[in-house]
Amino acid sequence: MYAMHEGLRILNIDDIHYDISIYYKYYHPAWHSIDYVHSLGHDVFYYEDGNLLLLTSDGSKFIEKSLFYAHFQKRRMENKVSEPQNYCISNDKFINISKPKTAGRIIDLSPRPLIDLTPQKRFLQRIKRKLLPSCGVQFYHWPPEVIKLKDRIWNERYCS
Repeated sequence: MYAMHEGLRILNIDDIHYDISIYYKYYHPAWHSIDYVHSLGHDVFYYEDGNLLLLTSDGSKFIEKSLFYAHFQKRRMENKVSEPQNYCISNDKFINISKPKTAGRIIDLSPRPLIDLTPQKRFLQRIKRKLLPSCGVQFYHWPPEVIKLKDRIWNERYCS
C-alpha cells in the first residue's frame, strides 16, 4: 500500500483504486489496472460510513477489499439512494440494501452474467459474415440445421 521513494513514504494508489473498463457492460478492471485489482469476476461496491469496499466473488470464494477510489468510466448511474450513509453500487445503480455477506448474494447483485456468451456471439457473427452476402440483410433467423452445426462445432472446439 505504501512505497518508499527517496526516504519518503508514498501512498501507492495502484493497490487501492478500481478503474472500470468501458468495454464491458459489467464491472471489469481496465487493462492498465488489471494487475493490481484482485477481482474474482463478480464485483459489487459497497459504501459504508465513508469507506468504499470492493466485494468480489467467483461463487465459492468471497473477498472484501477497501478501496480509495473507483472510476466508473462513461457510465450513466441511476440513483435510488434514500439513506446516504450505507449503499450498494451495482448494475449501474446506487441502491439502499444491507451489506452482502455471502458469495451467492454478491453474484445476485453483480451485473456480470453467470455465463458470458460474448465468445459464442462472435463465433456466430463470423459464420454469418461467411454465409450471407453483404446485400443489406438486416434480420436473419438461423435455420435449425445451422444452429445444430454451430453447436456441434462450438462443442468440439471449446468444450472438449
